[in-house]
Amino acid sequence: MTIFEKIINREIPSYIVWEDDKHIAILDINPVQPGHTLVMPKVVTDYLFDMNDTEYSDLMLATKEVANILKEKLSCKRVCVIIEGYEIPHVHVKLIPTNSPRDLVLNNDLAERPINHEALQETLVKILRMY
Repeated sequence: MTIFEKIINREIPSYIVWEDDKHIAILDINPVQPGHTLVMPKVVTDYLFDMNDTEYSDLMLATKEVANILKEKLSCKRVCVIIEGYEIPHVHVKLIPTNSPRDLVLNNDLAERPINHEALQETLVKILRMY
């Protein structure tokens, strides 16, 4: 069972930004930028292009919906998308709020930083705020 399955099943805590019956979006615990979010289907598929057309389309529509929420709530210029598929064997789309191309610079030692739960909670509150 992957860490994402445990999050989906509510076996471990996470910062849930958005959810519907087929997908869940959570804040990345080692964000490239504040609001870095992972959107994933609740049904496990290891590789994006193994998904059938309906599953793929549904994931992209869910990703678009979450990206629009992030752009509005975090007042960023763009939300960039990364799908690389190696870290966890569960399809997930990375959304990164940006204001310039420099904001998208990926740092390979992000996982070595301590998790900043306070910053994650502050970002979650901004995203979930109604007004």
